[in-house]
Amino acid sequence: MLAAKILDVGGRSDVRVAVGVPTPFGNVLNGVGEEWPWVGNYTLDDYPGEVELDGIAALEKELRAASPEDPVWIVAIAPTGNIGALLRRSPELAANARIVAMSGSVYVGYDMRPPISAEYNVKENITTSQLMYNASWAAPTITAPVDTSGYFQVTGEAYSLFYDAATRPGSPPYLALARTLLDNYVVRHSPLQGGCSRRRLVAARRVSSAAAAPQRPPNPAKP
Repeated sequence: MLAAKILDVGGRSDVRVAVGVPTPFGNVLNGVGEEWPWVGNYTLDDYPGEVELDGIAALEKELRAASPEDPVWIVAIAPTGNIGALLRRSPELAANARIVAMSGSVYVGYDMRPPISAEYNVKENITTSQLMYNASWAAPTITAPVDTSGYFQVTGEAYSLFYDAATRPGSPPYLALARTLLDNYVVRHSPLQGGCSRRRLVAARRVSSAAAAPQRPPNPAKP
């Protein structure tokens, strides 16, 4: 539901949505996670685009139409239950895909310092993560562990430009995705979870605009 609403808000209902295996949340938090307050009452019935009820079969169909020379790129940004289900059913199809996985912790943990963390996407399904890393993909797996996250933060003038775009009234659909990202950041790191509020985001925007050196956005790990 989260992906469907994001696509809908962003004017990209031309993208098919497929239902995969249950998430680690199950029915907790509506199966969505911390973003469920933003999803609200939105359901797949509200999505104006095509919805595939068997996501594993849909992925399998895409991979059968591909080849090692022209592979499908899979970007894995969640626990790997769907990938594991595919590999258990048709392991040979890994040869027709390349995979980029947000996965693991190599040298540092979530706070960008030792010790390493039990990274969520791996921890929630260790078995399928092992299947993913041992599969014979069209090329070696590309991994983005938590080590990289500290180096890809929007700060300073770039953060100010993003905030302005995300809060500008009457903006086109593609900027609605900027608002969606901002809204989900606020929801995910709400004050009730010791995170940020929209007021803090505004303050960070002002600091970023005035400072000579780039400033980090609010740290969701701190109150």
